Amino acid sequence: MEVEDGRVTLSGTVRRPGLVPVLLRPCNSIDGVVGVVDRLRRDDRTSSTGK
Repeated sequence: MEVEDGRVTLSGTVRRPGLVPVLLRPCNSIDGVVGVVDRLRRDDRTSSTGK
């Protein structure tokens, strides 16, 4: 996560794409945040352990 001039940028890989909105929503509710940039990569492949 990076923050510059009130803009939050989230990056990385999320294995459960359905969690992306859960990650983005709280960022928008923080005082001083003027925007959120979603640079999250969705990877819904399961791990070799099946989890």
